Amino acid sequence: MSDLADTIRAVFAQARKTKERKPRFGISDAHGCVRAKVYSFRLFKEGGKPAEFERPARWGLAAACGTAVGQLLEEASERLGHKVQVRAQSGAISGSADIVLTGEHVVDVKVAGGWKWRKIQHEPDPEHRRQVSTYASLLGKPKWALLYIDGRSIFTAGEDVEWILHEGLTSLEHYQATSQFWADVQGHLDAGTMPDRLSPDSFECKTCAHSERCWSL
Repeated sequence: MSDLADTIRAVFAQARKTKERKPRFGISDAHGCVRAKVYSFRLFKEGGKPAEFERPARWGLAAACGTAVGQLLEEASERLGHKVQVRAQSGAISGSADIVLTGEHVVDVKVAGGWKWRKIQHEPDPEHRRQVSTYASLLGKPKWALLYIDGRSIFTAGEDVEWILHEGLTSLEHYQATSQFWADVQGHLDAGTMPDRLSPDSFECKTCAHSERCWSL
C-alpha cells in the first residue's frame, strides 16, 4: 500500500506543474500584475516557450472542472439556437465569449466555491464583469450576464445545482479598461522598461510564474 500511495503522491506532485499560456492580448487576461505580463512576453520572445511554474494541484483540478461545466452548458445553449465561443476582437485585443444569446446578452459561465461563492452573492467579481462587458461591447450586445455555479452543489445529492445570475448594461468603460491595461503592457515592451512590483505578500506575487525572477533582480 505504501508504494501505491507514494505513486499517487507523485502523480499529485506532477499535477502541480503547469505553464503559462502563450502570451496574448486577451480580454480574459487583462488583469493582475502588469509587470508579470511584461515578463511573459519578453521571456516568450527570448525562449520561444511559455514560462513553467508550480501551483497547488487543487487549482488545476478546479480549473478543469470549470472548463468541463462551461463546455456542457455551451453545448446545451447551442442546441437552443444560441451562439457559443464567439470571437470578439479589436486590433490585437481579442477573446472568445462563452455564450451569445439570440437576445440582448453575452453570458460568461463561472464555477465558484468556498469564499468566492460567498463573495459573489450580491455583486459579481469586478474582473469578471469587466471581461464579459468587454465581450458584449465588441459584439454589439447591450447587456452582459454572469452565470455563477456553486461547484460544491455539483457533487451533492439532488437533481439541481445552485446558481446565481448577475446582469448589467454593457459599459464602454470596461472596454476602455481592457484596452488601457494592454496599452500599459505594450508601452513597457516598446520602451524596454518594467512597471513597479506589487507587494511580495500579495496574492498575485505568491502565485506568479515570475515571482522568483522578479524579486531576485
